[in-house]
Amino acid sequence: MNVITVARFTFREALKKKVVLAAGILSVVFLALYALGFHFFVDESARTAAANSNPATYFARQFGVLVMMGLYVVNFFGGLLAIFTAVGTISGEIESGTLHAVVPKPVRRWEIVVGKWLGYAVMLSVYVFGMAWGVMGLAWVQNGYMPSEPLNGSLLMVLVSLLLLSLTFAGSAMFSTVTNGIVVFMLYGIASVGGMVEGMGTIIKSDLLVNIGIITSLLVPSDAIWKAATYFLQPRVFDLIPIPTPFSSVSPPSIPMVVYAAGYCAVVLLGGIRLFQRRDL
Repeated sequence: MNVITVARFTFREALKKKVVLAAGILSVVFLALYALGFHFFVDESARTAAANSNPATYFARQFGVLVMMGLYVVNFFGGLLAIFTAVGTISGEIESGTLHAVVPKPVRRWEIVVGKWLGYAVMLSVYVFGMAWGVMGLAWVQNGYMPSEPLNGSLLMVLVSLLLLSLTFAGSAMFSTVTNGIVVFMLYGIASVGGMVEGMGTIIKSDLLVNIGIITSLLVPSDAIWKAATYFLQPRVFDLIPIPTPFSSVSPPSIPMVVYAAGYCAVVLLGGIRLFQRRDL
C-alpha cells in the first residue's frame, strides 16, 4: 500500500534529520541533568520534611512539582519537534523539486500527505511517550514517586504533538517553509498565552479573560490538552490548591475538548490534503 510505503520511508528519513539527532542528544542531556537535580532535591527535601507536620503530603507536593516541571519541558520539546521536523514536508519538497519526481507516478497526493503524517506521527509518539516515561521513571527510581495516572497523561501529551503536527502539515501545503514555521510557532505560543490568560481569569473571576482563553483553545487546543494531561499527572494533593498554573489543572479534563482536539487533528490534516491537491507544482 502506497500510504504505508511513504510512511516507512518518511520515518526512516525523519530519524536521519539533523534536527532529530540534535533533539535526541539534547534530550538525553536533559534527562541526565534532571536525574542529577532530582537526586539533590530528594536529599534536601529529606532534611526539611522533618519539620513539616505532614511529611507524606509535603513529599507528594514537592516531588509532584518537580515531575510536572520535567513533563512540561518534555511537552514543549515535543511541540517544537513536531513543528520543526515537518515544517517543510510539503513546501520544502515543492521548492526543491523532489515532488516532481514522485507525483507523476501512481501515487495519489493524499497518499503522500497521509503517509508522511503517519511517519512523523510514529516518530513523535515514540519520542514524547518515551521522554515522559523517562522523567516519571527517574522520579520512581530515585524516590518511588509516580503520578496518579501516568498512561492517560502521557497519551494526552502525545496528542498535543500530533495536533501541532497536523497544523504544520496544513501550513506546509499553504505557505513557504519559513512562513509556515513562523505561523505555526506563533500559534503554539498564542495557545500557551491563552491558557495563562484563562488561568488568570479563573483566579480573579473574570469571565472576559476566561472566554478569551476558551476561544484561544478552540483556535489551537494544544494548551487545553496539556492542561488535561496535567490533571492525570499531578499529585492529588494539587486538587486542594485551586490555583491554576502551567504545571497543574484545577478541574478534571473536559472529554468534549479531548474529542474536539482529536477531531481538530483530522480536520486540519484533511484541509492540508485539500490544499495540496489544489496546489500547482
